[in-house]
Amino acid sequence: MALWVWAQWIGESDGGSVEVYQDFGIDAADGTTEATLLQAAVAGKLSDETFFNELQRRGTINSDLSYEEELARKEAQGPALGLLGGGIGDPLGNSGAGN
Repeated sequence: MALWVWAQWIGESDGGSVEVYQDFGIDAADGTTEATLLQAAVAGKLSDETFFNELQRRGTINSDLSYEEELARKEAQGPALGLLGGGIGDPLGNSGAGN
């Protein structure tokens, strides 16, 4: 309203607009929140979708990409190389016993 009043005062028809930044809780510069979110997601304390949304909110993931699109990409990509053999941490699936 104040911008409109000032615009009228100087003979302009539009006073413009102002967007107030409100997300003061995130410091994207230090990068530690992403690591904390990853730990929570790996521990099962955070859903994959919430993890995605929080990374997106911090600008780590493109805001034009939807969770559904990313999920479809992940499914089309197949398993991670370290998981192909079925063994924990062993891409060939060797259990370690007798090897």
